[in-house]
Amino acid sequence: MRWFDILFNILFGLIALITGASAFRDFQNLAGLPPWGMVILILASIAYIFYQIKNAKNKNIFRYDKNKVKKVNDYLLDWLNQGSKTVIFTRNFSWANEPRIEKVLIEKARNDNLTVCLHAEATRGKTAETIKMLEQLGAEIYIHNIKSRFIIIDHDTHHSKVNVGRKDDKSNFVNERFYQSENPAAYHVFLELFELVKNNHTNPKQNSYRNK
Repeated sequence: MRWFDILFNILFGLIALITGASAFRDFQNLAGLPPWGMVILILASIAYIFYQIKNAKNKNIFRYDKNKVKKVNDYLLDWLNQGSKTVIFTRNFSWANEPRIEKVLIEKARNDNLTVCLHAEATRGKTAETIKMLEQLGAEIYIHNIKSRFIIIDHDTHHSKVNVGRKDDKSNFVNERFYQSENPAAYHVFLELFELVKNNHTNPKQNSYRNK
């Protein structure tokens, strides 16, 4: 749901509230609806408005229990499938080994639609094999020491968006989305961080994972 839809729904709720208040003064015009019916209508309208306001604040935040790894992977898979050119900024790339996710990443790498900025500590074991494979297929790989996690979808377009991953105080997974069209200031913070890492390498191939 976009801000336009939310504002429309809030406006609809306000109209219902005003209509209900007017009807309360002259409830005979509503097919004899009793006064208590007017009270219910008004209270429902107020509750609807507050629900929309609360929903507007949390509509781009998704929380998952730390033990529900499959649900987290399902979320990431859905996010990766929402656009073409993708930038992954991560310090733990183990989730890329999930077969469905790996398949999507391989396709993006082959189409030159994948860039991975990987934390130096994550370049070991199975992750190392995955990174080498993706780079050989066409992905751009950058190694850095910044402990941030986010995924930009449709990079270099006017409808670009970013998903930021973190953990709460109980180590549960929290994902928050920022859309370029809705929150350009927040979106560009992550974009600048990516550009900082990318531009720090004067020659990507010489600084890529393959040559480390």
